Amino acid sequence: IGVGALLALLVAADAFSGERERGTLESLLLTPMPRASLVSGKLLAALSLWIGAMAIAVPYVWFLGHQVGAAGEAMLIGLVAGTLLAIALTAFGIVVSTLARSNRISLSVILFVLLALFAPTQLPTGAQQGWAGELLLRVNPVTATLHYIGRVVVDQHAWTRDLSWLVSPLVGAVVLTALAVAVAPRFITLRGGAL
Repeated sequence: IGVGALLALLVAADAFSGERERGTLESLLLTPMPRASLVSGKLLAALSLWIGAMAIAVPYVWFLGHQVGAAGEAMLIGLVAGTLLAIALTAFGIVVSTLARSNRISLSVILFVLLALFAPTQLPTGAQQGWAGELLLRVNPVTATLHYIGRVVVDQHAWTRDLSWLVSPLVGAVVLTALAVAVAPRFITLRGGAL
């Protein structure tokens, strides 16, 4: 999930800021299609890397889980929960890419945010206890997704028992995709946005 999301996020962060730096954004903007369609196409192209990473992971998950009967469920829950996370991160990358003045800034911002999102996974177990620790884990879409998958696959909980953990990835996916498709096209310029 981490590698697939990282790949999709990197491609998304390069989507418009990279085109701007390579000098190909002008010809892309001259194509006879709405900018929202350009953003949607870039979003889907970046998400295709997520699907590719999941396809590559299938043999590994099968090898690790087939003897205990967890391979099918692990692949399915990883696909469902991981796709929510990948959509949220990819849409965030597209938004940053439209606002960034350069590709270097775009990539730096998304890598910093990604490190900040993965940082709570390295906290000691004691720091993840209590209301503050649980709030930190629930609000962060990365930790919430990983926690949910762990509960279903490792702890053998029913899918519906811990669905509240998927609220932040779902909200992130919906809100950031709406921002990417509805708002970001207004900021696609040859000079770059605010960042």
